[in-house]
Amino acid sequence: MVSTGYSEAFVEVLAILDNTPIEEKNSIPEKFMNFLKENASKTYKIAFDKNKQIEELTLKKETKAMLSVIYYNYLCPKDQKEEYVEILNNNQTKFEEELREKYNPDNIFKNNTTAEPVHQQVKEEMAMTEYKESFITKIINKIKAIFHK
Repeated sequence: MVSTGYSEAFVEVLAILDNTPIEEKNSIPEKFMNFLKENASKTYKIAFDKNKQIEELTLKKETKAMLSVIYYNYLCPKDQKEEYVEILNNNQTKFEEELREKYNPDNIFKNNTTAEPVHQQVKEEMAMTEYKESFITKIINKIKAIFHK
């Protein structure tokens, strides 16, 4: 059984494939199409606008991934597969760089303006606190000092 996200994505993929030319649709194996149909959500409904381009549609990320796999495996001409893989790799590299820049541990505290004043305030409070020995502690320390000589 597939997850809910993928079963809903299969509904979106099937809706898109239903609106593709017959020649392209026939290049996708029947076994794969049956898998999509069997595992598609029975309750998920989409509002599919046939007049919009695929780039304009609001699709799940799982749907986009599935369409990418379908294109690469069944629709992409052999001479364009290397170029397509290069595009996918470049997109992945850009995404990783954005994540690295966003979550760089060196930069996490640079934008935090509240950390410095709080640290300074704690430091000042510590400087003002004076340690006082209790009367009993003073006596014990004097006795220790006598025996350690």
